[in-house]
Amino acid sequence: MRNIDIVWDVHQQARFSCQSKFKDQGYILIEQFLNEDISDFLYGYLMLSQKRLDVVKKEKLENSDNRYGKIKNNTFTSNGDLVFDSILIGKKSEIEWYTGYNLVPTYTTSYIHNRGAELERHTDNSDCEITLSVCLGYDNSKFLVNEDKTIEPIQWPFHIIDNQGNEIEVFQKKGDAILYKGEELEHWRKQFDGTLQGQLEMHYNDSDGDYNNQYNKRPYLGLPSEKEISR
Repeated sequence: MRNIDIVWDVHQQARFSCQSKFKDQGYILIEQFLNEDISDFLYGYLMLSQKRLDVVKKEKLENSDNRYGKIKNNTFTSNGDLVFDSILIGKKSEIEWYTGYNLVPTYTTSYIHNRGAELERHTDNSDCEITLSVCLGYDNSKFLVNEDKTIEPIQWPFHIIDNQGNEIEVFQKKGDAILYKGEELEHWRKQFDGTLQGQLEMHYNDSDGDYNNQYNKRPYLGLPSEKEISR
């Protein structure tokens, strides 16, 4: 067997393993989905977006469609940002590789969770059949000492009920992503006692399913949804 055939066979086995695990559990953890440099850039971009909203409010600038984001329950939220929507498109084929689904991109939601933030136990709407939640970075005043004596901030766990009914705690380092069936599986986070945590959620739907709505019925990427405009 040629080396290229061996590499391709290993690639196919890895894809089959990921897709089988996703099908059985309803979620998988993808370590280092985004590299450190990209994660740091997006984390900084998101923090600047939160500070920009403070200026928008102070200067009483127009924000009726939440184009500059919003603050609710100690969390800054921005939907449909063009930078993050670009990643949504760029990573689509990779998410298809992990899931085995043919996907349509719907929208992105980015968050800065501040101290006291909490994600209630819930399932997602029909425009979020498959979600990828990426940790962009965090600042936590509590630290963990590893066996090798290195020190790292304690991570904020993501809770999910898998396909077998088990409650799972998933921990993410910077750049790690949780890929899960948001419409089917309950998920939540308990109250955050850190300082900041940045998360990017990328939402997709099954192109062969009942909710094949590209861009979540938006005219194009980087635009607010009808839900945001009507709020």
